[in-house]
Amino acid sequence: MKCDFVVGQRVVCINGDWPDWAVSTDERFIVPGPVRVPMLNEVLTIAGIQAGTRLVTMSAVWLAFEEIAGGWHYSHFRPLIERKTDISMFKRMLTPAKKEVDA
Repeated sequence: MKCDFVVGQRVVCINGDWPDWAVSTDERFIVPGPVRVPMLNEVLTIAGIQAGTRLVTMSAVWLAFEEIAGGWHYSHFRPLIERKTDISMFKRMLTPAKKEVDA
């Protein structure tokens, strides 16, 4: 998976299944101390991006967020898709569909 994130970008958490070591109180791990983890479907703003090894077996890209502390593996997030609100979609829902009648 390629990481195309940039600082300031808003992202959505798509995998809230964090391993036990992600919230360990051991300072050798990614997030020392009791820290809130990103929750599924939570929208966050990227404050920093770091590439490198955080654990012996994990070499990847880590994201830091403005809203919560710690560094989080990029594969748990996707870019937020912001859509403009358009009332025409709701107007179409109110218009009954035309039905053909056999005569």
